[in-house]
Amino acid sequence: MQDLESNAFDIVCKYLGITNDVTVEYPKVFSIVDVEKEISILGDVKALGYTLPKYEQLKLQQIVANDLNSVDIEDIDVINGEIEDALK
Repeated sequence: MQDLESNAFDIVCKYLGITNDVTVEYPKVFSIVDVEKEISILGDVKALGYTLPKYEQLKLQQIVANDLNSVDIEDIDVINGEIEDALK
């Protein structure tokens, strides 16, 4: 079954009189999170002199999850454990 986007593209191609020979493949996971910006935010919070271990842990885990979104969940779990150990 085609999705709405494919149907719309087919209609546009028919209107323009061109052949729709394009294949679009999407990643398994899509995130609009800007990893570099998130790292900057974490650095800014630390630069303000705040000691927020839980925030830092969760922010690092979020950054890793978004940066490595195609990695197996088992590997992410290992990295999350390393983050927790490093912040103790």
